[in-house]
Amino acid sequence: MLKAVGASAAVAAFAGCLSDDDDGADDEENGDDDAGGDGIEIDPGTTIMLEGITGGWEGLEPEEIAGETNPTLLLQEGETYEIGWEQGDGSQHNVEIWDADEEMVEEYGTELTGEPEEVLEFTASDEMAYYRCDPHPNMQGEIQVE
Repeated sequence: MLKAVGASAAVAAFAGCLSDDDDGADDEENGDDDAGGDGIEIDPGTTIMLEGITGGWEGLEPEEIAGETNPTLLLQEGETYEIGWEQGDGSQHNVEIWDADEEMVEEYGTELTGEPEEVLEFTASDEMAYYRCDPHPNMQGEIQVE
């Protein structure tokens, strides 16, 4: 009988670990700085720097995106930003800004290279949906313009 009671208690405790967290706890307390995937607000005039890794862009600067893979960028319409990348895996990359139809917005793109030197300056507009490396589909992050 003690074995049965012990087994029941273990199952109940384990089931509690699987339940949804609906206690209203702040997501930052749980280590989720980007709660709900809402994105990271970037101040106008900021230079956004990424590390070029075929598995996904790794955020470098500003500090708010550091360590994030393909961070969602919240930008202000009509404001100017810069985006660039540093070599991470030795592959050739570029950075382009695309719309929802997967077409490059205006001429917002850099050349494919293994030695990045160029930083792309752009003005945020509501047609912008993604920043990406053209030949590497895993290297794509969302842009939300407010």
